[in-house]
Formats: sequence, structure tokens, C-alpha cells
Amino acid sequence: MTRRNRLGDRPMMLEIDAAEAWDIDEELDFKVVAFLMSAESGK
Repeated sequence: MTRRNRLGDRPMMLEIDAAEAWDIDEELDFKVVAFLMSAESGK
């Protein structure tokens, strides 16, 4: 029987930096990330 899941048969996991791992689910999340990105580019 074929297993059906959204990750596929052999998913590859990759560790990423916490600053890159923001989930954008709502407008506020987008605004927070946009602010953080603009603060980072201003360094």
C-alpha cells in the first residue's frame, strides 16, 4: 500500500538558523519579520 503524506517518501531535514525560521501565518507575523529584516539590513 502506498503511504501518502505531504513530506514524501524520503524527506530530508535541514537545520536552519532561528532568524530564518519565522512562520508567517498572520499580518502581524509579516510585520514583525519585515521589521526584523529592515533592522538587519541597517547594520
